[in-house]
Amino acid sequence: MIQSITNVLLPYIIGSIGGLLFSFLHIPLAWILGPMTILIIWRSIFVTGKHLYQPLIIKYGSFIILGISFGLAFTKDTFLTVGPYLVPFLITVIF
Repeated sequence: MIQSITNVLLPYIIGSIGGLLFSFLHIPLAWILGPMTILIIWRSIFVTGKHLYQPLIIKYGSFIILGISFGLAFTKDTFLTVGPYLVPFLITVIF
């Protein structure tokens, strides 16, 4: 029981530390890149071969929060700025 709680909470604690660290260092997208970077490093060094459990409700809730935060970043000006590059981008990707 304690082991399963640790497997759920420990990545969130380490990710929060990464977010705080990146935020303190004023790195852009601190609360997205910080936890991701720290958890990749942590898993590479300390958790080789071990499966960490994440309840589906927390996983899907995290995806919803990320989607909303990305979606709120797009404004009319964003599309007006990116719009002229759409055709060259599509040509580059297709050919």
